[in-house]
Amino acid sequence: VTGVFDMPTVTDAFNIPLRNYLSGTARATGAALLKPAGDEPRDAFQVNIASDLVGLQSDLPYPLNKAVMDDEALNLQLAFPAAGVINLGGQLERGIDWQLQLSAAEQGWNVDRGVINRDTSTAQLPAEPGILVTGYIDELRFEDWLALEITAPGDVTSGDSSARWQDAFRLADLRVDDFYALGFRFTDVGAQIRFEPEQWNIGLTGPWLEGTVRVPYELAADTPVLLDMQRLLLIEPETGTGGQEEGTEVDPRELPAVRAEIADFAIDTLRLGQLSADIAKVPDGLQSRRIETTAPSFTTSSSADWLVVDSAQRSRLRFELASQDVAATWQRLGQEAGISGESATFNANLLWEGGPSLGLLYESTGQLDFDIRDGRISNVETGGGRLIGLFSLASLPRRLSLDFTDITSEGLEFYSLSGAFRMDFGNAWTCNMGLISEIADVAMIGRAGLLDEDYDQLAVVRPHVSSMLPLPAAVFGGPTVGIATLLISQLFKEPLSDIGETYYSISGPWDDPLFERQTRTEIDTAAFADCEQGLPNLSPEEIAALEEFLGNEAARMDALPQTPAVEAEAEPQS
Repeated sequence: VTGVFDMPTVTDAFNIPLRNYLSGTARATGAALLKPAGDEPRDAFQVNIASDLVGLQSDLPYPLNKAVMDDEALNLQLAFPAAGVINLGGQLERGIDWQLQLSAAEQGWNVDRGVINRDTSTAQLPAEPGILVTGYIDELRFEDWLALEITAPGDVTSGDSSARWQDAFRLADLRVDDFYALGFRFTDVGAQIRFEPEQWNIGLTGPWLEGTVRVPYELAADTPVLLDMQRLLLIEPETGTGGQEEGTEVDPRELPAVRAEIADFAIDTLRLGQLSADIAKVPDGLQSRRIETTAPSFTTSSSADWLVVDSAQRSRLRFELASQDVAATWQRLGQEAGISGESATFNANLLWEGGPSLGLLYESTGQLDFDIRDGRISNVETGGGRLIGLFSLASLPRRLSLDFTDITSEGLEFYSLSGAFRMDFGNAWTCNMGLISEIADVAMIGRAGLLDEDYDQLAVVRPHVSSMLPLPAAVFGGPTVGIATLLISQLFKEPLSDIGETYYSISGPWDDPLFERQTRTEIDTAAFADCEQGLPNLSPEEIAALEEFLGNEAARMDALPQTPAVEAEAEPQS
């Protein structure tokens, strides 16, 4: 027999799941194999169909996608083992084969059970109802499958037009070379996906992730996504083709609430340790109840919003880090700072347009403060890492050792190293960064370019030879009233002392900053005296947004919807 293979007609007749993503018509040839009358067994009668599929289109995600004019061999086998039963087998040239058993119902044929294999042994019908998916896949993007329509008319075996396509499936047991989820790539992943009544129950194993994720079929509902992970390392951001189309953005109002307990969590080079998070769904987007991490040398606590305000996305972040071992903390944060200390605090209050991003420091406005106590700056030859690029002081001992013989090859010990920065779309401006040490005190103002990774700063160094004796760091009360404010006040807003200050301009890239010694007459003292006036100004809207976020945190938390308790589920039998 020769004729046409009309995809909508065939998939409607057999009630194939996700058939609304299949379209087009292609030429086909068929052969009906007949046994002589009276011979058994009955299933000796078989229909074989072949096509090159030119003219058919699949809008399903990879590896089931196909362009309309692509040429690919398809072979189908229809057998009839009993009245009201059809066994539908098939093979695609790309290495996919399947066996489905269809049963007759009032609404037509329905899929009762089946198996779909990729690059594994020949498919065999399973004993239990539902469709199994097994085998090897070189690439799987979970968000693409998540984005498929929840319902499609007659998609599942019940014939209920409101039923979900997921109801036709029972289990997917896959080995994936490149697994994409959460905007990141994971390699060599084992994924066992159970299709439960209301959610995917996903068990994941691999070098960068280990644990269970439960994702509701209807993300717009109140049921949260649950992560119970031993390991989740977000190391490699997703790049390349596929996934979310360029120019589109995720709407936070369409995302689910999230509850996560992760024993070992990392983002990029940031090894944050144990993560506990509870993020609520609100009418305008997402708000955090709790985001906390605990590592051997530090803890963090954060609050965050991701909202749609006046038809535009806006995100806010309050971040606090407390360290009990600064050198170990830098190491876990992927930094080579050359700065150690017995304790440290870091605080950030940031606001930016758009959603969460690894590049938020390049896109935000707000404030960043730090305070490190009782430490040492090693006599490093180059600047620190990306975060520590804020601290050009880390490269100062190498320069100061030429002028202060008391600075040894081991570096410069200090009582306090602190600063306050105004963040402004890829630049960090400071009028108040300073260091207190036994040998000298240092004050610094200017700009650190986070995007361009460069410096444009000015430092003043004052040795301890008079009333400016070394004092415990606690005297200065933290980064907002530190040594920089004191030095600037004494050196530029009052008559110059005779102690012998030294001035340095700092410019060039973070990895190799240029320190040039300046004379007093070469320094523009107005830049010091009026430093605050020269900082970039936050708009009234930005100030109001940050003040609302910071000042009304308790009320904001009380107003969040309560997350329903979710009891631990027993693991189903394999």
